[in-house]
Amino acid sequence: MVQSAGIPLLCAAILAQTASPQKSPTTANPAPRSGAPNVPCPPTGTGGALNFANRGAQSGIDAKVFEPGGVTPLAGSNYLAQLYGAPCDRESSFVAIDKPKPFRTGVAAGYVTATSVTLPHVGPRQPVYVQMRCWEASSPTYEHAEAHGAALGKSAVIRVVTGGQTPGGFAVVPTDLIGLKSFSLIPAKPK
Repeated sequence: MVQSAGIPLLCAAILAQTASPQKSPTTANPAPRSGAPNVPCPPTGTGGALNFANRGAQSGIDAKVFEPGGVTPLAGSNYLAQLYGAPCDRESSFVAIDKPKPFRTGVAAGYVTATSVTLPHVGPRQPVYVQMRCWEASSPTYEHAEAHGAALGKSAVIRVVTGGQTPGGFAVVPTDLIGLKSFSLIPAKPK
């Protein structure tokens, strides 16, 4: 009889523990915002390398980019894409990396041709925050497209660790943009 009375007490204690609010182990903490918004990020070196591609079979990236409305993938030289990034997560500190790239056509529409890019402000094996920005090719840059109301869009900011040649001569393969997701452009503003 004593044993059966102890089991309900034990069960009640277990239920009380599991009913208490706990943080789920799968809940991700957002990256802390770094510093004041108008202060540039300090560089961590030069020569970090990334693969600028929104599709990668081995890494599982499939981040097709679409015209406004989210149905038709961007195709050809009518649209441009460029990688932007910084050592911190403030978009106001992001700089353009390498040159804008056109989109592929046919069954590969919505994707840019994979290109290895070298970061001017982040060293090899260092974390970097990056974003893919796209716009109508009638504007030479994303900033010009934004200022003139052209159709444009950008991915969510992702954090990756760079590859590249370390100072000791150890080469690390350029990193894929793991975590990059599909997005659509916002329509051009009426003039």
